[in-house]
Amino acid sequence: FPVTIRIIPIIIGDAKQTLNIAKKLEEKGFLVGAIRYPTVEKNKARLRITFSSEHKKSQIEKLAKDLVGLLKN
Repeated sequence: FPVTIRIIPIIIGDAKQTLNIAKKLEEKGFLVGAIRYPTVEKNKARLRITFSSEHKKSQIEKLAKDLVGLLKN
């Protein structure tokens, strides 16, 4: 079967905060892109999460839990 890929952007706004969250997620074992100006408009920096059909439900749940924790801070 072919692998299905979905890209989910999560707009953070602030470029420094976006980079910080991406770095902390990487420390937890997730590779999440930090997209910022000039690729996107100023103050519209975002995380770019790429999911594939190869990811396990447990991996997605862990990413969601870690991301929510970082966004609350």
